[in-house]
Amino acid sequence: MMGVFTCCCYRDLENNKISRIEPGWVEKLKVEHLTLSYNNLRSIGPSAFEGATIARLTLKGNHQLTGLHPNAFAGIESLRQLDLSETAITTLPTHGLKHLEILRLQRTPSLTVIPSIYHFEARVLAMKKYDLYQFITQ
Repeated sequence: MMGVFTCCCYRDLENNKISRIEPGWVEKLKVEHLTLSYNNLRSIGPSAFEGATIARLTLKGNHQLTGLHPNAFAGIESLRQLDLSETAITTLPTHGLKHLEILRLQRTPSLTVIPSIYHFEARVLAMKKYDLYQFITQ
């Protein structure tokens, strides 16, 4: 399946009532930043972003997003920044996130366990407050 978009620097799909991301939907997408914030996403299935080149992915404000498949981010090796703030996720998969440098999880109290820093290739510093989890490379 050919992806919806193929090339640009920034793609803003915020507030579009998107409820799911099908595998191949963003295949061949090449962007610096893709924002899918404040949609109606409930879950993200396996390999949802496979074949895409995305450096920064923002899923903030999808309040009903509870499920991330263990392979949701598989095949998106270019991902450096991920924002899952204001979601209801309970687990954070690490497959496909080994190059991640910044992870934002503000106001995500349902996520009570954060993966070990050893799942990430970059050196990661964890700063934790109860309502804020952020990993930053040094």
